[in-house]
This record gives sequence, C-alpha cells and structure tokens, in this order.
Amino acid sequence: MQRFAYKSRDDSGALSSGELDADNRSGVAAQLRARGLTAVSITLAAAGSVASGLFVGAAAGTAAGTHAASAGSSEVRRQADVGAWLRAQLGLAPAAPRVSDVELQLLTRELYAMLKAGVPIMRALGILMDSSANADVRMALQRISNTLGSGVDFASALDKETQATGLFSPYYISIVRIGETTGRLEECLLRLSKHLQFLRATKEQLLAAIRYPTFVILAAVAAVVVINIFVIPQFEKVFSSLHTELPLLTRILLGMSKFITTMWPLLLVGTAATVWGTKKWLKSASGAALWDRWKLKLPIAGDIVNRTCLARFCVSFSVALRSGVPLTQALAIVADNVGNLVYSHHIHAMRERVERGESVKQAAASEGKLSGIFPNSLIQVIAVGEETGALAELLEELGSHFQSEVEYELSRLTARLEPILISLLGGVVLVLALGVFLPMWELGRASIK
Repeated sequence: MQRFAYKSRDDSGALSSGELDADNRSGVAAQLRARGLTAVSITLAAAGSVASGLFVGAAAGTAAGTHAASAGSSEVRRQADVGAWLRAQLGLAPAAPRVSDVELQLLTRELYAMLKAGVPIMRALGILMDSSANADVRMALQRISNTLGSGVDFASALDKETQATGLFSPYYISIVRIGETTGRLEECLLRLSKHLQFLRATKEQLLAAIRYPTFVILAAVAAVVVINIFVIPQFEKVFSSLHTELPLLTRILLGMSKFITTMWPLLLVGTAATVWGTKKWLKSASGAALWDRWKLKLPIAGDIVNRTCLARFCVSFSVALRSGVPLTQALAIVADNVGNLVYSHHIHAMRERVERGESVKQAAASEGKLSGIFPNSLIQVIAVGEETGALAELLEELGSHFQSEVEYELSRLTARLEPILISLLGGVVLVLALGVFLPMWELGRASIK
C-alpha cells in the first residue's frame, strides 16, 4: 500500500483534496468514485514509485521473454538492412525509422492482442520482430526490447526510442505510461490503436481531397513554363518582323520569356532557397504559431482545419479520461496532441483554470469567449458530461460527430475548388492567347486596310 495525495470535485463542482492509501492510482480513483467524487489529480504523497502492473505481471516470464528476444536478435540483424546494422555496431544514433501510419497502427493493435492473450511483453516484442517486414520496425523493436531487458518500464523504453528516432508521439507515450500505472495497458493500447486509425483516416481523406487541385495547379505551372521557353521565343521572331509597337500584354509575355530562358539558374536557386527558408520558418516557434493561426482563417479550408482540431480534442480527451488519466494531466496531454498551436495554447489555459478551481465547462466557456474556437455544442456537452459523470463517453460521441463533418467537408472540397481552378486555368489561357494572337490580329487588320 502507498499513500497518495489527491484533488477531486463533487457533483456541484466543489474542489476538495486529501490523502488516501491504495495500491496504485487506479485504487485511489476507485475510492473517489465510490464517494461520488471525480479525480482531478492523483500524486504520490511521499517519495516512491508505482509499479507497472504489466511489467510486474510479465516478470514471471522475463527469462523466457529475454531468451526469445535474444534468440530473435540474430534474426533481426540478418533481416535488417546493412546500414542500420552498421550504425548499431558503431554505436551511432539510430536513423529515424521509416514507419508509416498504417504500420504503427497495426503494430499497436497486434501488441494489444498479444498482451490481452496473456503473452509476456518481451515475448510479444520478439514475435512482432519476427513477423515485421519492415527492417526499421525490427531494429526499433530490438532497441525497445533491449531497453526493457535492462529493467525499465515499457513507457520509458518507448520514450528512450523516441528521443533517438522520434518514432512515437508524446501522446502515445503518455497513454502507455498511464496504462502501466493503472494496470490497464491492454485497454489503453486498444484505444491508442483506434485513435491512430482516426488520425490516419483523416490524413488520407485530406490527401485525397487535395490531390486533384494540386495536379491541376502543377499542370498549369508546367504549361506556362513550357510555353514561355519553347513557344513564345518562336513567335518573337515573327513579331520582330512586324516593325510596329506590340501590345502591352505581348511585351510582358516576351519579357517574361526572356527572363525565364536567360535567368533559369537563378530561378532554380531562388526557388530552392524559398522552399528551404519556408520550411525553416515553419519549424521556428513564431513561424509555426503564425501559420497555425492563418490555417484557421483560410477560406474554405479553415473550417475543415477547425473541425479537425475539435475532433482531435474530443477523441484525445475521451481516450485520456477513459484510460484513467487525471483531469489536469489529460488536458496537458491533449494540448500537445491537438495538432494546432492556437488550440494547444487555449487548452493549456483551460488546464490552468481547472487547477485554480474552475470546472471544465467554466474553463472551456471562458477560453471559448476569448478565442472563439470552442463552439457552444462542445461547451454544452462538457457541461452535461460533468453533471452526469459521463464526460468521456459524450466527448467520444461528439468527436465522432466532428469527424463525420470533416469527412463530409473533405468530400465536398474538390467540388468547391473546381470553379476556382477552372477560373484560374481560364485566366492563364486567356492571357497567353491574347498575348500571342493580338499582334497577329492587328497585322491582319492593317493588311485589310
């Protein structure tokens, strides 16, 4: 038994605190629920650590699991690519693994299935190493298995791998850590798998929606470049024989063509520098914050970005609460996973308000008035969820609703962009046609006279 300090709220939202004896945080949360209280935060009252239910449970199979991992080690080295194996032998930092969203989601789902079936974690990792067709996944699992064998818990092993390669998100590691602490790792892995599937589906739908507009824009740019390099220079020879002043539009096209054909090395360098500078700026704190703010205000796409962030907020918050994460810690985790710095800032502000004694509904309403990013539907759902004790369930339902809206808006995105793209292409064709044929029309009209 250990002693934990807690903060909780009753049905009226009143904040209370105290200390309780329990085996782990889950036991404290259960005692508070029995009293009709909702846990806000649970921390150890004295120095100590809470044993991971899974790690202790797997201790009985450590010898067999370690043997399986070591037996699979040579197989991993044999199957992995030579470059990755050499980096490991030379003691170099591992390269960032090339792991797709689908592979990470399936890996999480398979690990959940094996742990639920009672397979010790070391043996489960060995099985996943043997079955994976991706050399980067095998090497990452090998490093995680080696770290586990040194005596640390699973979440810390994932954290160490992430610090080296960035494979897992902070949200992923936080949920795994909570699952170990509460002894519900299998349940947390299942929810993580569903959450990763939601993120992957949203990303795929967005890529599918912008594929057509991107292709049209690239085709238009390529057409302009080809015409300026190969077509207009040929017409220039004809125009020079007219010995007359050319229309302004024609002169602009001829000047553009000369600039492209003579300054193309400078254009290539400038384009590469612009792309590099833009990426560098977007990675900076000020650039990322400004870009995330602009994305919310973009025409057509801004509404989709807002609803995507709201769906992530609801789903992530629901997963964290269902996994037994205390309220303030859940908000901190969600803020780092919502995918937009504007939302992240206001969710962190919500957490600070809750720590000062406000309810989640009051905090969301206050931040909603300041930012305008939280709709009334979300605030009302939070209010009802707090009153009924079903906040996680209602947030999951609302998240599904926002996700459906995102899917609908993405399905309409191409149709909404088509008139803009057609107008753009029509304008480009009109400018090129008038620039090329206006001198000919004037020449023909002059010859008739």
